[in-house]
Amino acid sequence: HPNGGRCLKLTGATTVLTMSNAKCARGSKDDGAGMKITDGSATLTGMTFDSNTSAPTGSIEEGGHLYIDKADVTINNSTFQSGSAEVGGAIYATGSSADPPTLSLDGCTFSSNSGTIRTASIEWPGNGTLSIANTTFSSGTSGGTDGHIGITGTPAVTITNSTFTGVSGSPAKGGGVYFANAGTLTITGSTFKNLANVTYGGALHLDGVASISVTKNLFWKRTTPTLAGF
Repeated sequence: HPNGGRCLKLTGATTVLTMSNAKCARGSKDDGAGMKITDGSATLTGMTFDSNTSAPTGSIEEGGHLYIDKADVTINNSTFQSGSAEVGGAIYATGSSADPPTLSLDGCTFSSNSGTIRTASIEWPGNGTLSIANTTFSSGTSGGTDGHIGITGTPAVTITNSTFTGVSGSPAKGGGVYFANAGTLTITGSTFKNLANVTYGGALHLDGVASISVTKNLFWKRTTPTLAGF
């Protein structure tokens, strides 16, 4: 999108979007400069999201590449790179208790995304379901609180066979994942490495999670936090 604005906006509870092998780049818009999906459902495959910026308009701007509101979204084999927002450099997902979002990521790559206030890659403030498989998070920048993924609501989160590395900036809690509410978290077969400059939990910071399962993961070569944690 060479002239700014948002690449795509989808609205409507009965709307279904299927898109593949497309590029969404250089968008500039509040809350989801690449795409904003409200209600409905979307399946995205082989997508490239590049250099989308959620531009400040006076309120906190969220989701550089993608903003999800009460929608069901599946994304496969896609790339999110060089996105920027104040919160959630790549993706921001929200909804209501009656109509929460769902997001499934498989075979995706997140690199060089930036949350200037917090959260380099994915911010999730509500409930719902977040599933991540075979996905890599690298070279993110967070201005505070959390690193690649920030969970402040009560979703069910599953992370499988994924890699978290190279977050920079000044995330205070959880270089890989920050989970600060009574949801559920399952992490299996994943790698957390080279996650630095974190005060609490170089890889994970878990605070109040209702159920936790961490199985067959590798935590390697992180900078020691000033206070104890994963």
